[in-house]
Amino acid sequence: VELSSTAKISFSSTPSGAGVLIDGTLEGSTPFTKEMASGTYDIRARYYGYRPFHRKMYIDVANPTVHFKMARQLMKKNTFYFGADGQFGTLTAVGGTMGFYAGNVNIEAFYMKGFGKETVYWNSTGNDTEGAAHWAEEELEVKTVAGGKFGYGFILGTRFRVTPQIGCTYVGVSGNKETSVYALSGTVGVRLEAACTSHFGISLTPEYAFKLAEADGYKLLSSVLPSMKDWSEGFNCKVGVYFFF
Repeated sequence: VELSSTAKISFSSTPSGAGVLIDGTLEGSTPFTKEMASGTYDIRARYYGYRPFHRKMYIDVANPTVHFKMARQLMKKNTFYFGADGQFGTLTAVGGTMGFYAGNVNIEAFYMKGFGKETVYWNSTGNDTEGAAHWAEEELEVKTVAGGKFGYGFILGTRFRVTPQIGCTYVGVSGNKETSVYALSGTVGVRLEAACTSHFGISLTPEYAFKLAEADGYKLLSSVLPSMKDWSEGFNCKVGVYFFF
């Protein structure tokens, strides 16, 4: 018979109260003690809101204390969020975003106010190119930028998430003489998130917009106002802050 020395090993963790499995057997919640022999053991620990701990550890009866720290898991698979965004690129805008993750599946909606503005001169007769009486000046500006997105998120570590997204954007343009036109765009992008605290984070979303459909008036105006094409297609980047629960 080969005998081995044993000792009461004291287990503790940060945070306290973590459930500990040793070689697959649940032994209790920290802090607790267990009589063990020296050797290598498979140690696992779980605590709600923290990243699971897993390590093969050599336990020595000459040093009968085991303490481990667990990292707080700020990013979660299921969460609801809302925040404020600023968009820069071919179309500048500011607004709000609201969405959720359900098992990493992401659905998002947004509403923004654009800053695009152009001046157009109308000829009411369509024939007279010289008579000033037939020309009218109108200022056009982006009034509404709204839409939705669908994606799937990948959590990286405890604080970061990467979410490829596809979506659709409505761009509404209005003038001061009752002109109202619109364009629909598809978007492809990636939402990058970093959690700063357990309920607050920052986001960065580079994306590309491509035209899906447009009203006849929008098509006509964009043929003479090149900047209007940029309002519905091109590269943009959103920067935002958000709260999540």
